[in-house]
Amino acid sequence: MRNTVVVQSCKKFSEICKATMASLVPYDFIDDIILSTDDKNFPSSVNSKIKLVQLGSDGGFSSNMITALDKTEADRILVILDDYVLPHPSKQKVNQNSLFESAIKSLGEREDVACIRLNIFDKKCADFSDNLNEFVRVRDDFKYICSLQPAVWRTESLKKLLKKGEDAWTAELSGSKRMRKLGMRAYISQFEAMAHINALRFGKYVRDKFVDYADENNIGIPRNMDVFVKKKLPSGESSEKKIVNISKYRSEKKH
Repeated sequence: MRNTVVVQSCKKFSEICKATMASLVPYDFIDDIILSTDDKNFPSSVNSKIKLVQLGSDGGFSSNMITALDKTEADRILVILDDYVLPHPSKQKVNQNSLFESAIKSLGEREDVACIRLNIFDKKCADFSDNLNEFVRVRDDFKYICSLQPAVWRTESLKKLLKKGEDAWTAELSGSKRMRKLGMRAYISQFEAMAHINALRFGKYVRDKFVDYADENNIGIPRNMDVFVKKKLPSGESSEKKIVNISKYRSEKKH
């Protein structure tokens, strides 16, 4: 079985998705990256790992993802959102090759396990009475038992949870209800297994951390996008948030 990552995107976010694709390529454990998008000019030829699934139009998250899933032969896959940019493998605290192999192996041990999440661990979601190797079970009553954070999924399980026409937020909420009804389980790593930068906020702003990363790595960002700025106050107890034009953000950062 070829180790496969599945990503869905759309023309609107192509520039950011390019950064995500470029960040995935250096990871040794990844054989194929299946990307569904309606951008006919997306540069899939930059690396042989990228397999482009051309969409006639943007059908939204779930529809785009279902199309991508139908094109993969792998029965277990890594799902990454199109605005999740990974650091270089050498900067990950956890060996990603070993992590992926362990998640794939663990999924194969239990038919009722739909996914193993690799995002930041939240003890409020955990049922510590049930472990699967180094992973702990996500509580069945947790609101987002179905999460689109980085995770290794059974391909067929994810297909059963997605419904055409649903956006990403609805897919998580309605998918969680479907998981419970179908008796599917989710497990999660007890640490931030796969570090990443989340580029977008609310689907319409770029986060300040991503702008900094993009500028340092010569990554293009649409000029008409505003920046969601989050800075710690001197007390360190809370944060100040504001929306600024990307040109203004860059100008203020220089000073």
